[in-house]
Amino acid sequence: LQFSGVIKLADTGIPYPIYVFSGTLLWQIFTEALSSPIQQINASKGVLSKLNFPREAILLSGIYKVLFNALIKVIILIPIVFLFDIIPDWKIILFPLAVLSMILVGFTIGLMLAPIGSLYTDIGRLIPMGAQFLMYLSPVVYAIPKAGIGATLFKWNFTTPLLMTARDFLTAGNLEWINYFLIVNGIALVVLLFAWFVFKITMPVIIERMSA
Repeated sequence: LQFSGVIKLADTGIPYPIYVFSGTLLWQIFTEALSSPIQQINASKGVLSKLNFPREAILLSGIYKVLFNALIKVIILIPIVFLFDIIPDWKIILFPLAVLSMILVGFTIGLMLAPIGSLYTDIGRLIPMGAQFLMYLSPVVYAIPKAGIGATLFKWNFTTPLLMTARDFLTAGNLEWINYFLIVNGIALVVLLFAWFVFKITMPVIIERMSA
């Protein structure tokens, strides 16, 4: 993308290794949360068709795994920030909220896709490919372009405020994207409730199809 002129490297405002490392770890958290619902359902197909238990339990199990992996990543990331002479301010205490935000948005999208993804395995395979494509339109390894098509794509990308605000919390940034960050999370909470409702009413049909 960079060489085609769609995206041009710009100043990141922080040491580039920290920009890339933090972006990569946050993106891994997002993609793990995104894939979790379908992975958990597919891994539990045998149990779902034989035992009667709250189906939400398999989703919660996946969330716990994502949270545990995210904790390890955060423990690795924070000391590295100090190694690059970045002195965080009080906002660093909000960084875990930004991590939870990545999990919330990723899990919400994954839960929306779970009913159809549980019946058609190709959907589960396409999710990593879609996430990989989206990564190159997100401020993971590239700074947001100042102008052009790339700038527009980055700014309309819902993951941009999540990543940028997380970095601002971590590196004493100026919270330029905080309003957009709050809007995205508010929408995600509403969509999560709807997706959870759809999950509850569709699971009996999905289980029946699985055992057929």
